[in-house]
Amino acid sequence: MGFATLRDIPQKASVHIYGAGAAGRQLKRRIQQERSDVTIVNFLDTYKQGTLEGLDIIRLDSLPVHGPEGLVLVASTHWSDICTELERRSFATPLVFEPGPSNVAEYRWLGAKLHRLHREQRLWVVSGQDLPQNAKVSILGRDRAGKKARKELRASRPDLEIVSYLTFSAGGTFDGLPARHIEPEDIANEPGIAILAGHYWEESAMRVLNSGVASAQVYEQYGTIRDCVVLDQEKVIYVNVPKAASSSINQAFLQYAGFDVADPHLPIPDGIRRDIDLRDPAFDDYLKFSIVRHPWERIFSGFKSKFVRQDEFFRTPYGKEFGLTEFSLSWFLDLVLHTHDLVTDLHWRPQWRLLCDDDGELLVDRVIRMEEMGNELPDLLRAYGITLDIPHLNSTEYISKHRWKQSFDCPEEYQEMFLDKFLRDFELFGYEM
Repeated sequence: MGFATLRDIPQKASVHIYGAGAAGRQLKRRIQQERSDVTIVNFLDTYKQGTLEGLDIIRLDSLPVHGPEGLVLVASTHWSDICTELERRSFATPLVFEPGPSNVAEYRWLGAKLHRLHREQRLWVVSGQDLPQNAKVSILGRDRAGKKARKELRASRPDLEIVSYLTFSAGGTFDGLPARHIEPEDIANEPGIAILAGHYWEESAMRVLNSGVASAQVYEQYGTIRDCVVLDQEKVIYVNVPKAASSSINQAFLQYAGFDVADPHLPIPDGIRRDIDLRDPAFDDYLKFSIVRHPWERIFSGFKSKFVRQDEFFRTPYGKEFGLTEFSLSWFLDLVLHTHDLVTDLHWRPQWRLLCDDDGELLVDRVIRMEEMGNELPDLLRAYGITLDIPHLNSTEYISKHRWKQSFDCPEEYQEMFLDKFLRDFELFGYEM
């Protein structure tokens, strides 16, 4: 599914925002700023009640049987569970807005904490083969990702007994199994094994680990939802790969679409940049493309721009979580090379993980290497009536791929591990090692 945009709200609609957290507050402010014709009636929430920013918060159990009058807008990281519950109660179909951390700083803090917890062996990434023989398994994730995890486990591990789905919201049934409400601190008492699965597993993992539970297990899957720039009229989708000219391209698409936004790292207004499912049939006739970069150049650029330069969105959270005030290249490589791909930040996650599905099949129609972008990208987009003025927003010192082992103080013991970690990038995108 694709997330809704403000354009999807009917003119002069009366709406209820489901989610009295950061995402709900952010959506309220966006509506007030950009859709003054829309009336926000109140907030709805599964557990909370009271007031928030001058509006009442109405608990779900206090609502009429078939829901309130007006349109419900869901703004929560638990949107899938919420939609399932609203459907069970026969509410009208809501509009779902993109969740996730409410700002860049919050997202970076979350990433730094997950890196630390993974290094401390409190956060584990598991596949079907890692689970004990004949184990009973519950899946925390009542959404498509949870359903996919169950399907894969049933195919690869028929000895496992998958007994239920778990949810932090109201229980019920899902995919033919019980979906039981559970509090985060009770995960440790779950009979058998509880694994986390879902596109937004990070927030669930933090809720579990912050509750005092010793460790959490996340099922390894990357899915097909990606951060994209979507031009619906031209039927073109650009899939973001951080540190491969993505800021420059995002800024160029902003200018093309008529927006003047200073920070291209933030979500682009009115849904032009949003998370979408690249396997959604609605996008079958769209051109999907991306830009990739030589693996070492990309990783070194990430180190330079995020930790050598004064980028406090990274330096502050990682400094606090790892007890550092200065960041060496050796520390950074140790972080990158010893962190599982699922946990590692997108800026240094292998590029094939961002552009392929869980079977290793490309999700895009065209991949252009960054060093060839100047010649190939204009021709590609011109066929769709698009001309971009691409600025060099984040240029870093160009690193020759033949000199990196002798340059920048890369310890000898990391060289073989680097090539092993990023081997698929080298092979799939035609780079020399």
